[in-house]
Amino acid sequence: MLRSLSPFDGSLVAEHPTLTDAELEAAVALAHDHWCIVRRFGSHDLASRRRALERLSDELASDLAELATLAAREMGRPYAQAVEEVKKCVQACRLVASRLEEWLAPELVTAAGPYASIASATVTPRPLGLVLSILPWNFPYWQPIRAMLGALAAGNCVLLKHDEHLPGCARLLAERIARAGLDHLVTWLPIDRQQTERLISDPRIAAVTFTGSTRAGRIVAAAAGASLKPSLLELGGSDPFLVLEGTDLAAAAKAAVRSRLINNGQSCVAAKRFIVLDTLHDRFVALLCEELAKVRVGDPLDPATELGPLARPDLADTLRDQVARTITAGAKVAFELPVPEGPCWAPATILTETRQGHPAFLEETFGPLFAVARATETRHALWLANASPFALGASVWGQFEPLPWSDLLAELRVGTVALNDIVRSYPELPFGGRGDSGWGSELGREGIRALTFPQVVTGRVD
Repeated sequence: MLRSLSPFDGSLVAEHPTLTDAELEAAVALAHDHWCIVRRFGSHDLASRRRALERLSDELASDLAELATLAAREMGRPYAQAVEEVKKCVQACRLVASRLEEWLAPELVTAAGPYASIASATVTPRPLGLVLSILPWNFPYWQPIRAMLGALAAGNCVLLKHDEHLPGCARLLAERIARAGLDHLVTWLPIDRQQTERLISDPRIAAVTFTGSTRAGRIVAAAAGASLKPSLLELGGSDPFLVLEGTDLAAAAKAAVRSRLINNGQSCVAAKRFIVLDTLHDRFVALLCEELAKVRVGDPLDPATELGPLARPDLADTLRDQVARTITAGAKVAFELPVPEGPCWAPATILTETRQGHPAFLEETFGPLFAVARATETRHALWLANASPFALGASVWGQFEPLPWSDLLAELRVGTVALNDIVRSYPELPFGGRGDSGWGSELGREGIRALTFPQVVTGRVD
């Protein structure tokens, strides 16, 4: 049985039975049959894909308040943020639908040199087949929609394995998918981790996408690799937030708090390591403390709440342990925002004098923890930014000119760099990282084509 408890008051929110092995086999067999029909009769051409995504957008928009309320209850996400999450899903479906023809158009390639007799060739992206998408809990609607957008837009069929801690949000989303007429293309699988691991090697699965921890990502990658099938991995993050010369410190401090407290700090692209030039450090920390003190803590269902509890007690325990170990290693507490007592609450904390090797600097921290480090100059700041096994995104603040900033930014080994802004994902842009943050991209033209194979046609038909 999949069961969720409110992190705010501990009440039962939702429960749903897991599929038996026999029920899972039947669901996968039916999904594969649907894929065979799509492949054989072309019933998922570009026009029908576009209409399907538009219908899904309409369904999500019509139930925005219900979806957001359940997310607030089931995982503690502040209601106002949950509303924005659903709106992002609505807009993303529309945008991708409008760009399908452009992103999936066949390409004409003209041959040259000794092979000029070929004259020309076409390269057409073709769907892979049945895609298994394994999803995390922290964005209960955006994560599955993001995974579905690429897979469906490319012409595939999808098996959605949502996180077992969110059966309510998963079921509600599955109902909206069915109402949009996509239940023959998208199948929700309420299964446990052991069943999921076995499913990866199933020969009917053509590819696997996974969003979650680095540890679990390694397991998924190994299983997919052993079966010689492609995988896309969006894993952890410890994004640096660099404060360099010319920074508007007041604007940067506001943005730092906004970024770090996305989803109560439980976001892979949230700023986590704040690397500040020595000359700016004390002023920036003072402003950061002022901004954090303004944050409204409370019931996630209250539209005014900006910081709620973490999603589960074990997550709060982990964060408290990371704070304690970092303090033991020499960091200092600059500010702590009080929160209610309870197993899922962790105070929002600003630590200064953090260094490379400290737990809060080295590990991914999932919660409202600000790890502030000093940098002697710009290149030292860039070196500290790269001194992490994670490489998802980076927020860089300062005055920018064409050169030498472009050269300096090229040194950041991350998938996304936000200049004087916070890191976000955009449906029209590829999103992904390197190192312990995974491989491959979702979203944008590159993300859709990642779930296709290029079919090359040469020669002539006379």
